[in-house]
This record gives sequence, structure tokens and C-alpha cells, in this order.
Amino acid sequence: MPDKDEGGGLFRRITRRVTGPARELVGNIAPRSSPSGSPGDSDPRPTEFDKAEMKAMIERKRRNDYVRKRELDTLRRIRREGLSADQAQALTMQSSRLDDGNTETRSTHSSMQQSHGIKAKIDAMNRIERSLLNEMQKKSRELQDNANRDALISGAIILLVLGIAVVGAFVVARSMIRSLRRLQQTAQDVAQKRLPELVRHLSESDPQDVDTSIESIGINTRDEIGQVARAFDDVHREAVRLAAEQALLRGNVNAMFTNLSRRSQGLIQRQLSLISELESREADPDQLSNLFKLDHLATRMRRNGENLLVLAGEEPGRRWTRPVPLVDVLRAAASEVEQYERIELTSVPPTDVAGRVVNDLVHLLAELLENATSFSSPQTKVRVTGHALPDGRVLIEIHDTGIGLSPEDLSDINERLANPPTVDVSVSRRMGLFVVGRLSQRHG
Repeated sequence: MPDKDEGGGLFRRITRRVTGPARELVGNIAPRSSPSGSPGDSDPRPTEFDKAEMKAMIERKRRNDYVRKRELDTLRRIRREGLSADQAQALTMQSSRLDDGNTETRSTHSSMQQSHGIKAKIDAMNRIERSLLNEMQKKSRELQDNANRDALISGAIILLVLGIAVVGAFVVARSMIRSLRRLQQTAQDVAQKRLPELVRHLSESDPQDVDTSIESIGINTRDEIGQVARAFDDVHREAVRLAAEQALLRGNVNAMFTNLSRRSQGLIQRQLSLISELESREADPDQLSNLFKLDHLATRMRRNGENLLVLAGEEPGRRWTRPVPLVDVLRAAASEVEQYERIELTSVPPTDVAGRVVNDLVHLLAELLENATSFSSPQTKVRVTGHALPDGRVLIEIHDTGIGLSPEDLSDINERLANPPTVDVSVSRRMGLFVVGRLSQRHG
């Protein structure tokens, strides 16, 4: 019976389709074993994944129940109506299409629901994202505004502080420069003008009559510049005090020189008077020659004594009241020189010398002639000539054939003659040069 066989095969297929999902459902519902593998260690608390899986299993069960119900209804209809195999197969296929259509419809509906849910979630997420972005932008703008405001305030404060610092530094630097410039000018004025003038006044007059008070620089600040200014005032005050003491000491020394010179001058003058009296009474030529040499030595001693007066700044006691011819002045100067016989007077103009300068001029020429005879060969002559100048003055020249001077020594001697130094140890070694300078400076 082909129809019966075909009907039985169709029944078996429907039965498998009904019983298969049931077995699957039973297998899925069976308790899952724990991770350790023991069946008794299952976790009784369902997780989110278990809940979702349970919902899917229930949905599949409902769908399978619907399919089984449709298939059972089809099987009952085939048995009740006695349909052939082709008719039964066509009916089964129609039922399957209906099941598939219903399943597809339900799937489509479920997909649409899921799409609407996802779209709603996406819209909510977009709204949340836009809200968060707006809040972030607002917050960033606030932070940016705060940062800009803080930067402007900080920049203004920094500029203000820098401006105050620059102004303060300028004021301090200007004050320091003004104080330093005043200190420099005062120091230069003291070193180049005040102190030399005070020393000159002290040397030219009585130190007790000279005002030795100093003028302060006037910088009374408490900084280092003020301390240096006060220290310089102390140095200036000490220098003035030492200069006054030295001037007083030089005055005392000059007073001793003057006293000794005056005493020796009186004795020498008495000696010369006695020698002149002996010469007038002596007739023996040899004795006269000895007396003349003794007179010459006494005259030189008188000149050396007058040198002490020149060193002390005093004038000799001998004075001429009437003019004296120049030739007599030259002869008197030559008579005070040790090697007077080597001196030759030639072409002396007939000029008179004022009486007030005769003694100083004799002394000056005697020192120059002494120098010429001392530093030249003994076999040579020292020539003295005079020339009248158009302006009424007379130029006296002394010629000798000495060893000569180097340009440096000549310049130093001319400087000493033009500006006689202060009396010190070096003066004693060049006494004649110092005396010539002092006498020439006295009479211009």
C-alpha cells in the first residue's frame, strides 16, 4: 500500500519535528554544571546572561509549540479526510509556509521592535552626548575665561612690579652715581688744589696763622658710599694735620738754621775785619799772601753761612744802599770761588746793579762759578761774558769746558731751577743748585 507507506513516513517526520524541540528544551532547561565540573555545585543565583538565555528558550518553546500544534492539526486532518500522499505532502508544505510566514512576521515584528528600541537608545545617547558636549564646552569656556583673566591679572601685577623695580633701580642708581661723582670731584679737588695750596701756605707762613680746618664732602648716607666719603674726610683731615706738623717742623728747623747762620755770620764778619786790619799792617809779601788766602777762605765760609739763610727762607743781613757796577759784582762773585784764578771776565757792559739785589746776585754768580770750576778741567779757563739786550737787560754767560750733561739731567736741573723743591736730604747734595733756584725765584 503505497499510500499507507507514504502516510506513515510523513507521520514519522512530523513526530520527529514535534519531539525534537521537546528534547532540546529539556536539555537546555537541565541545570548547568559549575566551572569545577561537579553537578552539585551549580550557582542558584541567575545572572543577566541566564535571564536572557531563559527568555530566548521560552520564545523558542512557544514557537515550537505553535509549530507542533500546526503539524498535529495537519496530521489529524490527513487521517480524518483520508488524503493521498501527494495531497498530504501539499498540505504539509502549505502548513510549513504558513508557519514560516508567521515566524517571519513575528521575527520582522520583533526586529522592528528591537530597531525602535535601539533607535530610542541611540537618540537618548545622542541627547546625553549633546548635553555633555554643551556642558563641557560651557565649562571649557568658563575655564578659558578664568585662565585669561588670571593671566591678565598676573601679567599686570608682573608689569607693575617690574615697573616699580625699574623705577627704584633708576632712583638708587642715580643717587649712587650722583654721590660717586661728588666724591670723585671732591677727591680730585682736594688732591690737586686744596691740599697743595694749604701745604704752600703752611710753608710760606707761620703754621699757627693758617686755617687747617677741612670742608667735608657732605655725603652723610649710611651706605658704602657714605662710609667711603667719611673715610676720605678722615684721610683729608689727617693729611692736613701731618702737613701742619711738617710745616711746623720745617719752621723749627729753619729757625735753627737762621740762628746758627746769624751766629756764624757775626763771627765770620769779625774775622774778616780782623784779617783786613792785619793785611793793612803787614808788609811782608808772603804774609800778605797767606792773609789773602785766609781772607778768601773766610769769604767762602760767609757764603756757606748765607746758604743756610737761603734754606731757611731768610735774607742776608748785608745790604747795599747804592748801585754797584756789574763788573764789580762779577769780581766779587769770582773772589768767593776757590779757583778764582781760572776765571776770566771779558766784554762786560758798563751797567750798574741796584743795591738791594747786589748781595743776592753776587751769591748766585758765585755758586754758578763754583760749579763751573769744580766740574771742568783744572787746566782750562772759565770765561764770563756780558751782553746788553735791546730791552735794557744784560745777559751774562759762563762758559766752561766740562764733561757735559745728558738731556735728562739738563731737563731735571732746569726744572729744579724753575721750581725749587722743598728742603729735604737731596737738597744737601745739591746745595748750590737749590740756592740758585731760591735766589732767582726771589728776584723773579
